[in-house]
Amino acid sequence: MARREASTDPRAVRTRRALVDATVELLADHPARELSVTAIVKRAGVSRQVFYEHFADRGSVLFAAAESILGPIYADFVGGFDPEHGYAEQVAGLIMGMNGRGAEVRSLMDSSTQGKATSYLLGQLTGAIRPDLQAHLKAAGVEAGEEAVADTARFLAAGTQALLVCGFAEGAEPEEVGRRMEEVRRTLAAFSVGASESKKPK
Repeated sequence: MARREASTDPRAVRTRRALVDATVELLADHPARELSVTAIVKRAGVSRQVFYEHFADRGSVLFAAAESILGPIYADFVGGFDPEHGYAEQVAGLIMGMNGRGAEVRSLMDSSTQGKATSYLLGQLTGAIRPDLQAHLKAAGVEAGEEAVADTARFLAAGTQALLVCGFAEGAEPEEVGRRMEEVRRTLAAFSVGASESKKPK
């Protein structure tokens, strides 16, 4: 059976939206690992056959729900990304957005789709960090190839995501997470891997 996940037909789009919305609603009260296709289609008011016309399996609709919940929150952060002006406040705003969907986010963090969702979010963060990194390197007169820039942006994005998840899981106040992120940024700015080795007497 051909799935219609890429269909732009208005009815297909509405059905897919209904399935994603039903999943998001269920995540507010149920752990992701306990959600079944049966529960999702019942909440959406469609048949299992219709579900499988739009999604390959339960994991696919969970990932679509993760995009629906976290995508706009991260998009707001990326859209206003400026590590030189109010960075701690930007990070706090991201955590506040996550807290606003706390039950759903916690459920997704403990689901089989966590890895795929993390990769998706890392892609958004990497895209925001990379141009800023390139500008800083240029201003500092540091030459770096595309591969090095891409790897560094991914490295920084992964660390950012790890601290965000840690802060959210700990229930830390948004301002506290922002402060911690700012301290990490300041520490990294003063740290150079291998610098101590180069300063050792020969």
